[in-house]
Amino acid sequence: MTSEHRPHRFSPEKMARLDSLQRRSIQPPGPLVEALGVGADTVVGDLGVGTGYFAIPIALVLKRLSGVGRVIGLDVAPAMLEELDARAVAAGVGDRIQGTRVSGDGDMPLPDHHLDRLISVNSVHELDDRPLVWRELARVLRPDGQAWLVDWRHRGPFDVGPPADHRVPSAIVAAELRGAGFRVDAVDLYSTLYTLRARRTPPG
Repeated sequence: MTSEHRPHRFSPEKMARLDSLQRRSIQPPGPLVEALGVGADTVVGDLGVGTGYFAIPIALVLKRLSGVGRVIGLDVAPAMLEELDARAVAAGVGDRIQGTRVSGDGDMPLPDHHLDRLISVNSVHELDDRPLVWRELARVLRPDGQAWLVDWRHRGPFDVGPPADHRVPSAIVAAELRGAGFRVDAVDLYSTLYTLRARRTPPG
């Protein structure tokens, strides 16, 4: 962790912002949901799931595919997971989403090689121990699994999102992931946020 970066955790009291019109204008769920390329039986983890902004659209896709695919929503805040459960039921995908609490430092209560995909959106800058989280990613992803990390660009704009000293440059995150044994590619999905795809193995 660099000295310039100060982790900042989003307050559950502000959860209404997670599904605001402003967010939908700059970060619609569709591009990331489509890029994941889920199949009928894909198991997706959402680290920092919040109220299900991405988890619910993914679960809707999985339900349409009629397999056994599901989303495991991971968050440190019980209030977020309670809201996630309520929204999942209201959307008709309560059977496709499982809310699970993670520890503050990033331990994931999941078996080894359990996930086909993991997403973490607008959460990298909140992590207290990124190296631990990257090790956990390597543990919980299946050998052909992928992690998709989306967070705020370090150079702004700053009228939305966290201030500069809370942001982590994509180059630092990519270097850390490569050091943890991932192959990392930048994917252009959102203009104000960067997206990194981390794979445990090179494409075959």
